[in-house]
Amino acid sequence: MAVSKLKPASDVLALHQETGHVHFGENYAQELTEKAEKLPKEIQWHFIGGLQSSMFFFISTLLLALSTLLHRSTARTLRSRG
Repeated sequence: MAVSKLKPASDVLALHQETGHVHFGENYAQELTEKAEKLPKEIQWHFIGGLQSSMFFFISTLLLALSTLLHRSTARTLRSRG
């Protein structure tokens, strides 16, 4: 996975086009959402930061993986919301 946090979408696109790389990690929900809207749909997004359960639904349909979970309560919330 290439970590693309704080990199412009144009850099992510260039790497994707030049190498075929598809796994990118973000740790800001808003940045991930903005990049996912602009970039090819075959890119698979990983969330690698601490995610508040309230933000999960904004990005859940965009994610391949949630790589960091900071609190059990967040896990329970995510599990109950399926």
